[in-house]
Amino acid sequence: SWMRRKMLFAVAKEEACNKIALGHHQDDILETLLMNLLHQGAFGTMPPRLRMDKFAMEIIRPLCLVEECDLKRLAELQAFHPQLKNCPYETASARTAMKGLLAQLEQLAPDARHSLWGSMTNIQSDYLPIKVQLYARYLYDSSFDRFQHFHDVCLVWTPENEATVQLV
Repeated sequence: SWMRRKMLFAVAKEEACNKIALGHHQDDILETLLMNLLHQGAFGTMPPRLRMDKFAMEIIRPLCLVEECDLKRLAELQAFHPQLKNCPYETASARTAMKGLLAQLEQLAPDARHSLWGSMTNIQSDYLPIKVQLYARYLYDSSFDRFQHFHDVCLVWTPENEATVQLV
């Protein structure tokens, strides 16, 4: 939760640390990707390395390539006791549903985990819709904070009644 994260930042600052290592594993990252796709309509997840803008701190996730099942096997071999979780939302959460969805995807396609992971660095933007604001025959490019002119623009309406722009 954000409160736990805030406490971690406070302690790290007090101890003059410049990095915080979190224990998110590959399943956590893929489940977050699925949650963002299904609930936010966004393609994003927790990055393995994140530099914080507000202060000189970096979050790293050194277990990002390790599958949860491998960590469970290691814990059994080492006779580690499972952590008791007191969160009332632990069993009926969106993350729990995504864990099940990931398992279903792996049943359908055994390499689904690796394909999902690879998709995060293999975005084929030429085959994705362009979402822009249209003013007459100009497209607003917010990254440059100015208007750019294109010769021919075709508006396409989706079933959800959203306009998409295709350049002709």
